[in-house]
Amino acid sequence: MAASVPRLRPPRWLVWGWLAAMAVAHAWQAASVSDEFSTTADEIAHLTAGYSYWQDRDYRLQPENGLLPQRWAALPLLGRDLKQLDRAHKAWAEADVWTVGDRFFHQSGNDLAAMLRSGRAMIALLGGVLVFAVGLWAWQLVGAAGAFVASTLAAFSPTLLAHAGLVTSDTAAALGFVLAAAAWWRLLHRVTPGRIAGAGLALGYLLLAKFSAVLFAPMALLMLAVRLVRRTPLHGRRGAARLAPSPSPAPARSRSPRWPCGPATASATRRPGRTRRRTRASRCRGTTCSSHSRRRRRSSWPTAGPRARPSRSRRARCRRSCAGARPTACCRRRGSTASRSSTAAAATGRRSSPATGAPPAGGRSSPSPTC
Repeated sequence: MAASVPRLRPPRWLVWGWLAAMAVAHAWQAASVSDEFSTTADEIAHLTAGYSYWQDRDYRLQPENGLLPQRWAALPLLGRDLKQLDRAHKAWAEADVWTVGDRFFHQSGNDLAAMLRSGRAMIALLGGVLVFAVGLWAWQLVGAAGAFVASTLAAFSPTLLAHAGLVTSDTAAALGFVLAAAAWWRLLHRVTPGRIAGAGLALGYLLLAKFSAVLFAPMALLMLAVRLVRRTPLHGRRGAARLAPSPSPAPARSRSPRWPCGPATASATRRPGRTRRRTRASRCRGTTCSSHSRRRRRSSWPTAGPRARPSRSRRARCRRSCAGARPTACCRRRGSTASRSSTAAAATGRRSSPATGAPPAGGRSSPSPTC
């Protein structure tokens, strides 16, 4: 039979470094081509609306495309010396973002290329975070190999690169869907305060990114259905609980010995989930009630003499007469011809008070156990 080849696992620092490298590569590819692309219609509306949100706290311009990505893209414009929006124009009162944006970009004398470059760089950062999140979730699901493959494919995906280089809300919405799905899937496996807060924050970000966040509801229901089909325990702070009824497990086999040592066998079930093989009788010479230890001791018993192995009938009598006695009453005694009555008398004599020192009934002293 061929020896199994050990599975090689890359170090964690290598995986983290690869994810960071792919995120940086994606962001650089998306932002480096800004000067080669012309202005798109949506970019003017997004930057103009985001700038008005910061300057006037007014949300009349294009609130349907998500407030968060427009604010995020217009954040670098706050540090530039730009001419303000023409709020006296009738387009401002009518909330016509296209006319206001055209006057702000093309008729006010502002640097159009610099405004676009800074806004596209902010969206490219969100694209890098998206690639990192995809690789991290793949790492948690299938391991390091999945993280390498997923992050590489996401970093060089033409679709993601095309949207990460434009001032739109598509990349921000894609990031929100990934974060919300990952947080919801983790919450379906273990319920903790941290995961509940993470799922709430991810869902809140998705709702602020774009109104298409309503599509996450059927996705969440589908993930919940898959989780119910798996029938694996749902872990929480108070233990594990099953999301769906599962067949009852087969009863565990009892680990009690065939020759019990009286009441001492009750200590084997003292702690759930953990079997205590050692009993009170084992304190004498380190003996146990397991069959393995009995087989090990059996070879050391002499065949004759005062320490000879007791017969099967003697062990049966000891088991019946010592049911309520101390565990040491079931140990081997010196001699091999004692009767059942003498065994019971020996057990009674050991219960007598050590102060009186009265001998047991019958005038015979209690034989000392070998253990």
